[in-house]
Order: sequence, then C-alpha cells, then structure tokens
Amino acid sequence: MTALEQKRSNLFRVSIPTLFLIGLPFFIFVVLKSLEGHVAQNPYCKTGIDEFAAIIPWYLCAESRPFLTLTRLAVISSAALFGALGSTISVILRKKENSLTVAQLVNLQFIGAVFAVLLCMIFAGGFIQGSLFPARTLTNSWFGLIYVHGEFAKLLVWSFIAGFSERALPSILETLTEKLTLEEDNKEGSFSQPAAENVSNSPEQSETEKSLPSLRKKLRSVRSGRK
Repeated sequence: MTALEQKRSNLFRVSIPTLFLIGLPFFIFVVLKSLEGHVAQNPYCKTGIDEFAAIIPWYLCAESRPFLTLTRLAVISSAALFGALGSTISVILRKKENSLTVAQLVNLQFIGAVFAVLLCMIFAGGFIQGSLFPARTLTNSWFGLIYVHGEFAKLLVWSFIAGFSERALPSILETLTEKLTLEEDNKEGSFSQPAAENVSNSPEQSETEKSLPSLRKKLRSVRSGRK
C-alpha cells in the first residue's frame, strides 16, 4: 500500500464516528423495524392499549406517535448520512486535499449533510418534480417514502450527489431562484398590462384627447389678443 492510499484509508477511518452519529436515527429505525412483533398497521396503536388491556410498546407499532417521529427523523438522518458520505469520498479522492486535519474533514462532512438535508426539504416541498426525483407515493406524508424502496433509493442517491458535488445544490438553488423571479415578473406584467389597457381605453382620457386641439386654439387667441 502506497503512502497516498494509507493516508486515504486513515481519513476514512477517522470519518466513521461522525457518519455513525449523523445516521444514528436511521440506524435505530432499521433496528426497530426488524424486531419481531413489529406491525405496520394496528387499530390499537394510537391508544397504546390493545383489546386485552395490554400495553403496546411504541416501537412495535409504526402508527404510534413516537415511531412516526422516529420515521421522519430517519428520513432526514439518512439523507444527511449519504450527504456526509458523499463529501467524505469526494475529499478523500482529491490528491490536493490529503493534508486535511480531522477538524476540517468533520466540517466538510457536516456541510455535505446540510446540503443533503436542504435538498431533501426541496423535494418534500415539491419544488422539483419528475421521474428522476423522489415523490410522495403511498401515504399523505412525504416521509412515508422510506417504505417505498424505489423512491427512497432516489433520495439517497441525490443526497450523495449533493455532498459529493460542491456545485450540485447551488446550481439547483440558482435555477429555483431564476424560476421564482421569472414567475414574479410574469405576474407583474399580467397586472400592469390590463391596467394600462384600462387607462388607455378610459372614456375620460379619450374626451380629454379630443378637447386638446380646441384648448390649444383658445390659448393662441388669448396670446394674440395680449400682443
């Protein structure tokens, strides 16, 4: 193993604890979903007590309020995890970045995680839609896509791209800003055009324009009389 490969390996080992902390809610979600007795739908989950007056643990029911909160945190955590992973791999693959300190590497990981979470919120808000992007499918909540493997895979891939590429998210934000500016300009144009037509076609203005020649003649006669 060369010195460059050894340094890259050390950087990746150092980044593992940070990645684990960022993805901790997602890991907890996966573990609880794999428990025996966990059910996706149960009419007694919301009350926490079944028909035999037995208490149902919240982590065994996907519809309980604590588990729904954990589900939302798991989606955000998974996006942040893959964003941080993308930034880590991007840094490790760059030869000029091999002199990074641990603190700098952790900062870059958190930047990638923030980019990925922001992109996740853009998807959740419906600002970007299409077959290549994750979308709401089964449930009313957008975070339910964690149960749809195809849509969840799209989210993880885009989160990785947001952390790996420094220009991915800024370019998306620039596109959204330009789109918003264009829509505002179109709205202003649609409001101002009817107003201009109303002003130009108003009867008062047309009568004033018709009376202008006579007013000019009167002013000329007054001036000539004064002379």
